[in-house]
Amino acid sequence: MVTDRRGERVKLFRDRALRRLDVRAGSAEELHSSPRAAEYLALANIRPTAIGVGREIVARIALFSHASIVYYSGPEIEVRWTRDAQSADRVLLVVGITAGVEVTGDPSCVVVTRDPRLTLVAPGSGEVKIALRAPGELLYLTVPSGILADLPLPPVSAHVAVPAEPSVLSPMVAFLAQLCRTSGGEADDVAQLPTAANEIVRALALMITRNATRRVPLHERAMEVISRDFAERGLSARRIADQLDVAPRTLQLAFQREGQTLAAELRRTRAHAAEQARAVRPDMSMSSIAASVGFGSESAMFRALRELRDATPGDGADIAARQGSTAG
Repeated sequence: MVTDRRGERVKLFRDRALRRLDVRAGSAEELHSSPRAAEYLALANIRPTAIGVGREIVARIALFSHASIVYYSGPEIEVRWTRDAQSADRVLLVVGITAGVEVTGDPSCVVVTRDPRLTLVAPGSGEVKIALRAPGELLYLTVPSGILADLPLPPVSAHVAVPAEPSVLSPMVAFLAQLCRTSGGEADDVAQLPTAANEIVRALALMITRNATRRVPLHERAMEVISRDFAERGLSARRIADQLDVAPRTLQLAFQREGQTLAAELRRTRAHAAEQARAVRPDMSMSSIAASVGFGSESAMFRALRELRDATPGDGADIAARQGSTAG
């Protein structure tokens, strides 16, 4: 086990500016038994906690004296980074090249996200979890905070809803991914790479944190989608999770913490909309109202209205009463 990771890193770069490491594995077992993988994981103080199957694991790693850049392609994976005294001053940046990337941390962690799939974790303590929820690709970078010393990093977790401009982001991603493939080349060329990498990292950090605001909780973001799209008949937990780039289970847990379920909140929102539609257009048929607010049938709408009426007496009473009179 590496106890003095900084000292080990200094030894690695006594005679060169860049070290490259490629890891390929056909399974989690093969990855865990790889000396190359063990060498990097110990140096970086990260550990895989879950790895999927059905796709080759490929990690291309570029190590500078101050920075680590990792390109990952493979199955679903979850890794944890336990920050200690040797890593508390480092900044983490994660770029989801494909969808399904989640970066979370302990309550003490400052996590800044920008849609789609860009995350910065500010220096500090606490464990950080990086998860790729579907087979795909991501970039993972850690750098000392001094590189970003003059950038105004948010003091609290934040979320930027405005997507990054692809024409600006794509060249940065391409450069960083290529760094993880470079064979070294001429010494003079390699000597310039740390400076170039620093500039890209700074630009990427600024892109993520610019105009950062309060981090909007996942539950709140999901309710915004429900309020906007409830009339779409195919709206579901999985579809909303895909829009928010999180796992369906993560989304369900966010509602559980609020004492709710997503399905119940969707029914309630549609039931309120049905009442409003009835008040505005009393001539509409029950089937037309049900269809206009996203219910698959009149019976589904009536069940939701009864739930609404039972939860808040008075709400849903008009249409529910109409159902009773129709049935009688």
